[in-house]
Amino acid sequence: MEWVRKILLGLVIFVLGVGVGVRWLFTPEAVAAEFGISLDGIKALNQVRGDIGGIFLGMAAVVALGMLRREPRFLEAAAIGLGGVIFGRLTGVLMDGLDPSVIVAVVAEAAMVATLLWGARSMKAP
Repeated sequence: MEWVRKILLGLVIFVLGVGVGVRWLFTPEAVAAEFGISLDGIKALNQVRGDIGGIFLGMAAVVALGMLRREPRFLEAAAIGLGGVIFGRLTGVLMDGLDPSVIVAVVAEAAMVATLLWGARSMKAP
């Protein structure tokens, strides 16, 4: 069971860190275009590099630290962060309407939250 946890949490680290964080940090224009977001100028680029790239890289680091230290609370903290992202998306759906791409994002993020919480719980088990 230990190896399953390591593989699944490693996938979460990869998705958060590389799939989201690194992409927003180093190629914000390309990623923004995928989402139909227009970035106008240095201020906008800096904002998404920090707010999206930096936060997701930070969450990936928190998960990695939790795995290295075998500290479930780090995984729980990352789950809370991703839960906040889901909350923001659902608020957007209520306020702006539903785009089908949001469903895919929420399902992926909810799966990562479930994986993080399962990982934390399984670390606590004797």
